[in-house]
Amino acid sequence: MEISYFTKLKLFIYIIGVYIFSIFIFSFFSFEKILKKIKSVNINKSKKLIHEDKLFIIERYIAKKFNIKKCFISCICLFIIFRRHGFDPEFCIGIRKRNEIESHSWIELNNKYFLLSEDANFQKILKI
Repeated sequence: MEISYFTKLKLFIYIIGVYIFSIFIFSFFSFEKILKKIKSVNINKSKKLIHEDKLFIIERYIAKKFNIKKCFISCICLFIIFRRHGFDPEFCIGIRKRNEIESHSWIELNNKYFLLSEDANFQKILKI
């Protein structure tokens, strides 16, 4: 199903607003408070009209335009967007050790991994 121009425009504005919110809470709240805030976002049960892949494509477009490179901020945004559009995503954080210890955040939804490449090899340490 193709998304109308008006729906795309509303999504762009909504996602930009969610990114502003995500950057704000990332800047001013502790890690624990951020997780508590995003856990409290309710799933909108009546709104599964847009496929998760289309939401992800629009989110990635906006992230690139605004030069957002932190996976944690992008995951906050995606998690909120997916929940508000009727999906039940899992917010995941993992670590791996190469030359040094690295951490990464990603979203799991319907057996798909958003913001995680197949060869990433992160050990999941937290799932919301």
